[in-house]
Amino acid sequence: MDGPERRKKFDELLRDSLPELPPEDVVRQVSPWRRSMYLALAGLALENITINASGLNYILPAVGAFLLVLGLRPMRRENRQLAACWWTVVVRGLLVLVLIIQGATILRWPDGVDKGVTVLSYGLQMLQIFWLWRGLRAVRQRAGLEPGARAGGALLVWNILVILLGLVGWQGGLILGLVLVAAYGMILHSLFRLSREMEEAGYALRPAAVRLSDRALAVITGAVVAAGLAAGWLWGGQLPMDWTPLAETAAAEAEDIRQELAGLGFPETVLADLSEEDLEECRGALAVVWDQDDYPVNQGREIVTQEGNTTVYSTVYDVKELRITGVAVKLPGERERWKVFHHFRWVADPGWWGTEAIQLWPAWNLEMGWSQDKAVTGRLLCERDGRTWTAPYAFLGPVTYTSSGFFSSGQDQTDIFASFSLPRDGENARGYVTYVTAENGAGYLLDSWMNYVHQTSWRQYPVLTALEMHLKDGWHVDGAFRTVQFQILFSPSDGQTGFLGKE
Repeated sequence: MDGPERRKKFDELLRDSLPELPPEDVVRQVSPWRRSMYLALAGLALENITINASGLNYILPAVGAFLLVLGLRPMRRENRQLAACWWTVVVRGLLVLVLIIQGATILRWPDGVDKGVTVLSYGLQMLQIFWLWRGLRAVRQRAGLEPGARAGGALLVWNILVILLGLVGWQGGLILGLVLVAAYGMILHSLFRLSREMEEAGYALRPAAVRLSDRALAVITGAVVAAGLAAGWLWGGQLPMDWTPLAETAAAEAEDIRQELAGLGFPETVLADLSEEDLEECRGALAVVWDQDDYPVNQGREIVTQEGNTTVYSTVYDVKELRITGVAVKLPGERERWKVFHHFRWVADPGWWGTEAIQLWPAWNLEMGWSQDKAVTGRLLCERDGRTWTAPYAFLGPVTYTSSGFFSSGQDQTDIFASFSLPRDGENARGYVTYVTAENGAGYLLDSWMNYVHQTSWRQYPVLTALEMHLKDGWHVDGAFRTVQFQILFSPSDGQTGFLGKE
């Protein structure tokens, strides 16, 4: 066998030993250009999808931001525009990561900064679309095609329109909503067609080198998010409180007033918690009226009983963790004045300490015959390390909000609120709010309410404080919060009390 025949035989053997080439459609599916474009466009689609259910309004945009990072990573060396798009996507992805983790905490941006963060997020979203549009035009020119890429410009206009509608307070409408969705679908379809045109023109993407595979980057990102969320739920869910040791000694005058109040029937467990300033306001008290009850913040257990042919289901609470006491002290003077105390004490561990809130409906809010005489005050107490500690409320004062109650939904009203957190390592946690009210006319009942909101679980996202949740949704009987309602009601003319408690 001569030389040419041997070379021909060798070529045949080499050809037979090689695997068959995959079909062209498979080659296209795994091409770097198509894969990158599909990931980027899928990310853009998810960034603009809003489904307010099961947390999808947070999950889908976050996944979209990550897909954009993966899609544009191989394209970042194609031209300067795509490089600018890549860095814009990275910066926005980091911002999304921070916001996701922040959502597991009660940490809030300083006043005014939150609006700046929102503007920054929208600005980066617009900027990444702009650079993608310009980058695709440059790629088409490089491939010998008309610059085109009008779909990229249309996508930019579409996003600007949606933002403007949000700024003017557009609440949605079926026809316009369908038009926007249809337009968005058409724009994305045009961008998908653009990627096919690039391949048909023979354009081949030269993927930029990466140090981490997509899978490794996804695992690292997921681990950072999981760790951040866990840390937020465990350590970022309490309000900063100024706890200080309570002075052991008290002025002799304060002790004398305590004795006077005790003689009038003031509950001693509540009396022991009053500050000297509140005791001084009670000097010369003429009468004391009080009421007390215990309330559960657990789900209890269900029992089934049979009454004749009827099956009765009821809930039994073996433990009632929260004790609330209402006390009214009649003050001396020509005008009838009362100092009202709403006191709470945790007599059993509720299992979770996050944030707490108190909504106060004072007598002047409920009866025209009463007016405010002095501002609402109060304090918190607990035992730690064998000592008594005290702290002011994180917030105590009036809040104007849009009510969501059954009788006054959608109306603006102003109530007194307190917001606070109790220490997880403390015992015998307790506190009170108090105010002085004066009678404007005879014959009116003194009616005062306290709504106590307790966080029962860490399981909520985004995390809200008890005050924020109460202002948003009002009454709570399940979920991450539970509301307990207490009323002290009596006639000042005879001192007879009536009581209404509801949990």
